[in-house]
Amino acid sequence: MPHDELPDDLTFDPQRMLEVLARHDVAFVVVGGIAAVYHASPYATFDLDICPAGDDENLRRLAAALEEMDARMRFTDEPESLRIAFTPRILRAAPFLNLETTWGPLDIVHTPAASRGFEELSLSAISVELGGLRIAVASRADILRSKEAIYREKDLPTIRLFRELEERDQKDRLENED
Repeated sequence: MPHDELPDDLTFDPQRMLEVLARHDVAFVVVGGIAAVYHASPYATFDLDICPAGDDENLRRLAAALEEMDARMRFTDEPESLRIAFTPRILRAAPFLNLETTWGPLDIVHTPAASRGFEELSLSAISVELGGLRIAVASRADILRSKEAIYREKDLPTIRLFRELEERDQKDRLENED
């Protein structure tokens, strides 16, 4: 199922997923389409993508959060999702997990394209408030680099927009230096 088309029988509530992650004190950076929306992308997405810190304790907290969200493995060619017991070892072994939760699709990406993962992304992430939560969101430049590296058709409008915004910001910085 493409993530930009939400079927009628599927709920998508990223706020609830973020609340569970925050309650379990999971360290992560929001990446992907929702992160792009925070940076002015008008293009809808119906999954939450996160890049978690990879240390054992954080992955234990993430596993507990996934249990609370009733997370199940989602497969492109299979209509049914698969319930498994997430552990730090399982979470670390899979570089990318497509999950289905009580509140919609959740993707866990340890190393988004054109990045070295959480440690790098967290350095330039912005902090946003969402429903009383402080959430780390990947920077526009990091999102742009990732989308350019993947270069999917559906990302082209966001790539064009972010390039224009980056060029404008660079021009503004140069003008302010003078």
